[in-house]
Amino acid sequence: MRFVSKWGAYTLLVREPINVALGAGLVEQRQSPIYTHFKVGGLLPHERQLAMETFAWNGQPHEADEVTMVPPDHRISVWDSETCGLPPDELELAIEKLRSYAIPKGDVIEIPATMLKPPWPRYAEYSGSPSALTRKLVDEGYDLDVVLKDERATENREPIVKALEEKLLGGDREEEVVG
Repeated sequence: MRFVSKWGAYTLLVREPINVALGAGLVEQRQSPIYTHFKVGGLLPHERQLAMETFAWNGQPHEADEVTMVPPDHRISVWDSETCGLPPDELELAIEKLRSYAIPKGDVIEIPATMLKPPWPRYAEYSGSPSALTRKLVDEGYDLDVVLKDERATENREPIVKALEEKLLGGDREEEVVG
């Protein structure tokens, strides 16, 4: 899950700290804060395009010619749930907070998960054998790399994944009908 902000090195407080005052001026922290730290860079092309279409870029600087605008790429930052280092329970809380914050404020957008299209509309309901499926895909000219990525991302049926991998590696054996 990835989120993009129009502000460089953006930080959002997910959970407030809870501090309890003790005697003699001491303070005990009962709940530690959780922050989401966005990082500048690491933006994928489709994420940049979505950010450019979504955000308003007020106050853009100009090049030395005073006409050419500087692209705002140095201002765009990214938060990635896979690399943030939060434990699973805090990660769920952070994603929930970012989703709720992205809607009203407009400073953050959620990058939609890109799903690959299946080879045909009812591909997931195919009931033949894995070898019959790979033959059908090859005969009809489908790109097996794309089908394999889609299979792993959506259905992840082990026999079909294995058959597609074997076909791609060239280690498949054609069944020969005798008779």
